[in-house]
Amino acid sequence: MNEPLTATVIERAAENAWLNRLADEWEQEGRADSVSSEEMVRELARGRGPDGLSP
Repeated sequence: MNEPLTATVIERAAENAWLNRLADEWEQEGRADSVSSEEMVRELARGRGPDGLSP
């Protein structure tokens, strides 16, 4: 049975897509001080950017 499309499900899907796009862009830029996508997701979920500051 499919999960109903609630606002929360849609918001999570949009956030995941956005985070994946950010991670892909950062990897393509080859930033020397870049972090893993998993670490970036954790930091953004805490309300901070990968540099430890606000996003």
